[in-house]
Amino acid sequence: ALSRSLDMMKMFLVRCPACMRNLRIPFCYMTCSPQQTDFLVPVNHVPATHTLKKGHKLVTDMKFYLSKDFVDKVYASCRDVVSPSTNDRVMGLFCGDWGAARCTGERLFNYLGNFEVNGHTPINIQYQYLKDLEESPEGIIPLNQTAQPCNLELEGSIACSCADCQSSCPVIPDTWDAPGKPWIMFGYDGLAVAMALTAVLCSVSFLVIFAYCHKRNKRYTAVMVE
Repeated sequence: ALSRSLDMMKMFLVRCPACMRNLRIPFCYMTCSPQQTDFLVPVNHVPATHTLKKGHKLVTDMKFYLSKDFVDKVYASCRDVVSPSTNDRVMGLFCGDWGAARCTGERLFNYLGNFEVNGHTPINIQYQYLKDLEESPEGIIPLNQTAQPCNLELEGSIACSCADCQSSCPVIPDTWDAPGKPWIMFGYDGLAVAMALTAVLCSVSFLVIFAYCHKRNKRYTAVMVE
């Protein structure tokens, strides 16, 4: 069941190896870690019906304690990944009704672990997010692994592209220079003084041209009368 779920997840995340690797961590630790009791707590179980497992109980619902910092970093590595089949952000599928725009790390894991809305999870997983060990119930150590940033290369694979990882996009240099000392003219703001002088010069030029044309027109009229 785990292998099928991861294979299906990989179909959508194949363009960003770091995201796939990070999302796979909790599921692998939940299934295979010898320290499961540190971060997993069964909530509900039913008697096993399989002949070879009679007398055992099957867990149907459990709590999974995760470091909130780890969850946020996993989401950050997957946030911008685009599905090759739909050309839309994968988080629109992985976050359920929240969609890509309102998705967060906690909402992502809540959807992935909710058996009622996500039929691909074999059991219902109640994710619990802890900021530090002080918040942990007695005997609980939340799972906290290293989440690979999407703009860094993994061994045997390349970093996620700019289309799937904003951190991989080249930084456009800011050519705007920081303002220096203010420009002062005659004790006032230089730009304001320059604009005022320009307005005065334009007004004077207009008046001179107007007076010249008016005087010339009067002379022309006098000659015509004579």
